[in-house]
Formats: sequence, structure tokens, C-alpha cells
Amino acid sequence: MMRGNVMDKKEKERCVTAMFLLNIAAWLIFLIMDAAAELLLNEDGVLDYGFFTIPCVLTVLYIIVEKRLFSIVRFKARYNLLLTVSFVLTATVLGGIVWFMCLTMNIWPIPQANRGWISLNGIEYLIFPFTYGIISLILGFVIKLIAYIVYRRKKV
Repeated sequence: MMRGNVMDKKEKERCVTAMFLLNIAAWLIFLIMDAAAELLLNEDGVLDYGFFTIPCVLTVLYIIVEKRLFSIVRFKARYNLLLTVSFVLTATVLGGIVWFMCLTMNIWPIPQANRGWISLNGIEYLIFPFTYGIISLILGFVIKLIAYIVYRRKKV
């Protein structure tokens, strides 16, 4: 349990694990959407929606689950700093691995079809880590700020 502003080791591990699982879920959903676009629908437009919806849905889902996982510490600065750092590091590492596989090794998680004389197919693998990270961080901050304001008003 949290005492004052100090998180115990178990809470820190749960926080880092939650961010890792959130990032894995985002990439799995992204890959499923890319597979549907490439293999079933034969079009690229499906992922355009995923760039925005995946981070929004997962951020809101996390905020809902967070209350159950971290009810005591969720408004503490150290917890939120660890949450942010864990999220950014995990997103960066996973995005870097995918970038390396795609660009350096030419290994694509989902086979990419060439649909024209200028093939930007596969560019979504380079864009997704940025859109996912930025939207999730901004939306998460706004939701947490609103939740904190509501929490403080109820407390007073």
C-alpha cells in the first residue's frame, strides 16, 4: 500500500506491467486492423480510423480500470510520473522494434500490398507509435485532470 507519497514495489510493478500490457494491446489491435485492411478489404483507409480510435479507446479503458488497480495512488505525482515514463519507454521500445524490423530487415508483421506507382504502404507502422503516444498522453492528462478536479471537489 502507498504510505504518504511513496509507492511500494508491488504498486510500481503493477504500474509498469499495466503500461506494458496497454502498449501490447494497442499494437495487437493495430495489427488486426492492418490485417483486415490488407488481407480482407484490400484497402488502406481502415487504419486511418485506428490512428485515432485505438489510443482513445485504450486510454479511456485504462482510466476506468485504473480506479480498481490504483484507487489510492492514482492522483499522486510519483505514480503519474512512473505511469508516464513507463508508457513512453514501452511505446518507444515497441515502436523502435517494429521500425527496425520493417525498415532495416524488411520484415513486415502483415504483408503489405503495392497499390500504385508511389507506394506509401507500410508508412502506418512508422506513424502509429507517434499518434498512439501523443493522443494517449494528451487524452490521459485531460481525463486525469478532470477526474482530479472532481475528486478534490467531492473531498472538500
